[in-house]
Formats: sequence, structure tokens, C-alpha cells
Amino acid sequence: LRLFCLGGENPYVLPGGLCQFVSAKFTNAEHGHPHTLHDVWIDAVSDSKPETLEAELIGRETKLPSSLAENMYWLGRYTERCLTGSTFLLGLNPWGKSRNGASDHNLLRKGVLTTLEINPTEVEQAGTLHGFLQVDQHPNSPISALQNALRTVCNMGGYLDEEVCKGFFSLQETIIDVSINNDTIASSILEKIRIDTNRILGQMQRRILKDAAWQFFSIGQMLERGSLLSALHTAVMPHLTLRQEWHLRDETDLNHYLELVGSQHFYHQIYHSRAYLDRIIQLLWKTAACPMSLQFALDSIRTAVEAVEAELANPQEIRPTPGFT
Repeated sequence: LRLFCLGGENPYVLPGGLCQFVSAKFTNAEHGHPHTLHDVWIDAVSDSKPETLEAELIGRETKLPSSLAENMYWLGRYTERCLTGSTFLLGLNPWGKSRNGASDHNLLRKGVLTTLEINPTEVEQAGTLHGFLQVDQHPNSPISALQNALRTVCNMGGYLDEEVCKGFFSLQETIIDVSINNDTIASSILEKIRIDTNRILGQMQRRILKDAAWQFFSIGQMLERGSLLSALHTAVMPHLTLRQEWHLRDETDLNHYLELVGSQHFYHQIYHSRAYLDRIIQLLWKTAACPMSLQFALDSIRTAVEAVEAELANPQEIRPTPGFT
């Protein structure tokens, strides 16, 4: 008997089905022997309505605690600051001194330090990469952001997946290694932070329910990314604009800037040309398909806010998230 079921909010099985009849001399209808199909209707034993699924089997969401929403928001901000700050400092480190005295390296270096709220006047006093990681001197460094992220994970109890928590706490030893006064070790620490943080974000994408709490994480992450990029562009772009005529002859420093913000590959995919300032501005400010653009960050925040609003409008029903970032 092949049953028929109706889906919907309260699915149930119809009192009937489809039967397969075969001749008495055949015992196996699946091997192509003659057979016929008949509808079968089961007489109702009583006038009672079909039973629905038990209430506990129907998906229900509990109200999102404000403390969880706040912790997820700040975890998103700290994680993004840790990742982006590490990327910025690593982008500066290998270049060394520029070829031309008034180097683009110094310009980008001051821009990065300003973005990370490190006083640029300290460049000559503590100009080592190791010096910029000290939490007591620079509370907005990637190491400081990592410490705050670990404290936030501890505040969330059992909400995060076990593997995600392991990923965060595996970085604890990184903080201890920062005490070693060596730029080579500092560079390897930043590289480890960048790789492991990217892996943690990938785990979170796969292992965390995309509910309102996740949307608060996305809001925090994209708000921090947009804030850091805006600060960097504000610090660097005016100086690049003043030197635009020189860029028409040599775009090396513009390529360095694209590399610094992780968008060099995106630029060449879209424009297939040398680096020009007007195209870079278009890419980093208004290109919604570029993950490191301000437009992408704003669109992602709007999508997350709309998802939270939709969930608050009907908090009892489990629904797929309207889009993802």
C-alpha cells in the first residue's frame, strides 16, 4: 500500500493509498509481470479528525536572549578586527623600505597604524612589527582583539559548536608567544592568526544555525570590516589622489594598496588592466560583488537586519534565512 501524505504546517496521512494487484500465478510484480493498480480508501473508524504531529516534533525557536545577541555581535567585531588587523600588518612587513625615499610604504604604514588606532608618532620610537602587537601599549592590536574574542566565547556557554570553540582556544598559545621580542616570530604569529581565524569563520559557516544570533554575528563582523576599511581609505586615499598624475606612469604603490586590502585579484578580474586610482575607488567603495568593498559590507548588514526583523515577526516558526552572506 503506497500511502499519500499532505504536507504543510500540520502534515497528516490520508486514509487511503495505491495498491498493486497481481495474478495468483505471479508472486513478484517487480520483475515486469502483468499487474494492475487500484485506489484503496480506508473507511474511517470514527469521525475524529486526522491526528497531527506531536507538538514537540514541530520546530520551535526560543526567544533570543539579549545577552547572546550582544555576545555574538561583539564576537563578530573582534574576530574581524583580529583577521583584518593581522592582514594589514602582514601586508606592510615584507615590503621593507620603498625604492623612492618618500615611499608609498611609509604612507600605507601610517595609514594602517591610524586605522588600528596606533599613534603614528610612535613609528620611529617602536617601529618594529613586534612592538605593534603589545596589548598594554596598543589595546586595538590583533592580539588584543583575539583576547577579547576568547573572553566573549567563554561568556556564551554552550551556544557555539564544540569544534568552533576549540578553534578559538587553540589560538591562546599565540598570545603567550607575543612576549618573545622578535619580528620574525611576530610575523609568523600574525600569519597563524590569519590562517586560523579564516578556518574558524569557515567552521562557523558550516556548524552554526543561521538564526537571529548568527545574524547579529554577521552585523558585527561586517560593521567592523566597513569601519576598518573606511578608516584606511580616509587615511590613504587623499594622499594617493594628490599623486594621481604620478600614478599614471607607475602604479606600483596602487598595487600595494590593493594587496593590502586583499582586493588585487578582484581588481584584475573586473578591469583586466593596470591599477588606476579611479577604478580602485570604484572597486573598494561601490562594487557589491567585492567582499572587501564598503558596498558589500553595507549590503550584508542590511540582509542580516532584514533576517532578524523577519524572525521577530514570527518567532515561533523555523524558517530558512532570506539569503546569506
